Amino acid sequence: MTIAGWSRRRSRRGEITLRPFTEGDIPWVYAVSHDPEVQRFVQIPQAY
Repeated sequence: MTIAGWSRRRSRRGEITLRPFTEGDIPWVYAVSHDPEVQRFVQIPQAY
């Protein structure tokens, strides 16, 4: 399945690897969304 042209597989180019989010990423995404430095540059809803 593709979403907006992205496959559900990993994509590797040199040192960079892109992969779909997993449920295991939820704690990290939550923590990063509350980081003041991230909020300076990315619009994140306050109730997130």
